[in-house]
Amino acid sequence: MHSYEENNNSMNIVQQLVSAYNQKQYQQIIQFIEKQLFLLQKDPVFIQLFCGSLRQVQRVKEAEKYLVKGLKKFKNHPELSNALGNLYLSTRRIDLAVSTFQKASELAPNNVDLNYNLARALIEKNALKQARIAAEKVLALVPNHVQTKLILADIFSKQPDFNEAIIVLNDVLAISPENIVALNNIANLYRKIEDYEQALKHFELALSKTNANPTILRNYAAVLALSNQRERAEMVYLKALKVAPSDWELQEELAKFLWEEGVDAPFVHIESYIKRQPEDDSFRFRFIQLLIQADEYHAAKEQLDLLTTEAIKTHEIAPLRARVLRELGEYEASIVEIENAKIQSNKVALLSEKGYSLLCLGRAKEALNCFNQLIKIEPLNQGWWTMLSTCWSMAEQENRYKWLCDYDKLVYVNAIKPSPVDTANFNEKLKTALVEKHQNQRHPIGQSLKNGTQTYEDLFVTSLPIIKELSENILAQAKLFTAQQCSDKTHPFLSRLSDKLKYIGSWSVRLRNGGFHKSHYHPEGWLSGVYYVDVPKAVDTGGQGWLMFGRADIANQRFEGDYAVKPEGGTVVLFPSYMWHGTNAFTTDEHRLTVAFDIIPNEN
Repeated sequence: MHSYEENNNSMNIVQQLVSAYNQKQYQQIIQFIEKQLFLLQKDPVFIQLFCGSLRQVQRVKEAEKYLVKGLKKFKNHPELSNALGNLYLSTRRIDLAVSTFQKASELAPNNVDLNYNLARALIEKNALKQARIAAEKVLALVPNHVQTKLILADIFSKQPDFNEAIIVLNDVLAISPENIVALNNIANLYRKIEDYEQALKHFELALSKTNANPTILRNYAAVLALSNQRERAEMVYLKALKVAPSDWELQEELAKFLWEEGVDAPFVHIESYIKRQPEDDSFRFRFIQLLIQADEYHAAKEQLDLLTTEAIKTHEIAPLRARVLRELGEYEASIVEIENAKIQSNKVALLSEKGYSLLCLGRAKEALNCFNQLIKIEPLNQGWWTMLSTCWSMAEQENRYKWLCDYDKLVYVNAIKPSPVDTANFNEKLKTALVEKHQNQRHPIGQSLKNGTQTYEDLFVTSLPIIKELSENILAQAKLFTAQQCSDKTHPFLSRLSDKLKYIGSWSVRLRNGGFHKSHYHPEGWLSGVYYVDVPKAVDTGGQGWLMFGRADIANQRFEGDYAVKPEGGTVVLFPSYMWHGTNAFTTDEHRLTVAFDIIPNEN
């Protein structure tokens, strides 16, 4: 490329720079323009190419500076606004991205790129109605704009309106039959509505176009597992692994699949990769997190000691190392690890671990300080309220504890059907539908249940009428329960009372002989609950299988529990998500079949 002085043909220079950009010659573009910064005053195209190159070489702050300057020179220029909005979007400054795209699109209402990117930003903000308006504006201008149809389908799927999303994706496939993204997305939607035949068909069509795509292979394997073709599922997972052995999501999903199949060495493929690539600390770090989820603390400690580079920052390692030390009973060492952390930017994880270790040592008043700070940082995280209740219980602050955990008032037990005959008929149909979904051999990694199985997908996202009926009945009971409560602006549950409720998760659990739930809580919920489908006769003897509240799971401390509910088929139990809850084991050759769920106020 010649200097501007040597060749005064601006258009020719632009063409050379565009060609260099397309060939990914970013450093050459940067060096050329840095020697002739006056070009940035001549034409906004130079700014676009320069800032685009800066972003490609991770000089994002400089790119932002020159884009902001450029918009002062070339006021409201749509392409520069678009570039700045995309920069904000890529750096997760969503509100700035939205405001940038909105302002620019108001001045250039027919600019397709601005409206398309505005829709993308609004999706990230979870402003789905506004995102849909922006997407439909693009489609009014360009009816067959495939990328916009793809994000419109994404909007519908998030609302969720899976059938409408499928219609839009079928439109995409009519325009572009070999569109891999559309084939993958529509297959995943069929998976959500449990139409596994259509899901498999579309994944197979995608694989006929590109048989080495690890994401599609992974998704295909998951649906094979859901449709109880488990041997084929494992073969497809292994095929994907040959294509992308460093793909952590793939490795993790296969490991969890093998774990639930009851395989003796479910992490063998992860360990094999690490042996071949011992310097991949990022991969090893995620393996450590998985080992912790699986309660494999000695193995996690060994892997922590093998981290070899500075790729993982101290503030990321410290909470994990502290957690492992705590789980191994080294509580004082865990606290020292946190206090010695060189970087305190991961404040939430560090405070949480310190609070837990202090409770393990019986130092509830000191732990209280940690959890009060966490509530200020994340007031909607139910887990911090759980731990606050534990501190108050251990410190014998009975009035505060009862204010938060008034079991007589805040635990609701009721039948969802009007008569025992209706209950028996309903539960028999429900049991048939649910048992079909329990095909795995072992409890999932990282869940509270032991000696049992749990379903994979969001249970209430279903086309099965019997499960839909259960979902509607439970939601009606939840509205009855919340309508009985009195508002309290300082209370984590009573301050958010609403008659507009929605599920954020639902699943079924089937426990066998010796099965139980460890005491736990639901940090992302607000109102949690369980519906009893099939209850073992053992519940009539010695509290076996009973639901226990207030029995905190804090190592080195003993909690008897404060409240108990005897399970009964056909009843639903509702309670605030922050309450410690677990079950007693039962010891008969029967099964305990339940449906559990989390509900939050539908604030939108």
